[in-house]
Amino acid sequence: MGGYGSGKWYRWGTKATAESSRPLGIFGLHRKGLLAAGMTFTTRWTRAERETGSIRGVSFKCIALRYNRSAVSR
Repeated sequence: MGGYGSGKWYRWGTKATAESSRPLGIFGLHRKGLLAAGMTFTTRWTRAERETGSIRGVSFKCIALRYNRSAVSR
C-alpha cells in the first residue's frame, strides 16, 4: 500500500489518467449529424463557469480533432 504515485493524484508532477479525462460522446455527435463529411463541431467543458477545455472537430473521410486544456486552480 502507498507505493509511488498512489494517493494525492492532484499534486504537481503527476500524470492525468484516462478516467480523469473529459468524455467525448461519438454517438451523440453522430445522432446530431455532426460526423457527416464536411461538418465541424466544438465541445467545451467548464468548471465554476470557467472553460477548462475544449475540442474542435472536422469530419472528412476521417475525423480530425484539435483540443485545448486550460489549467484549473483548485
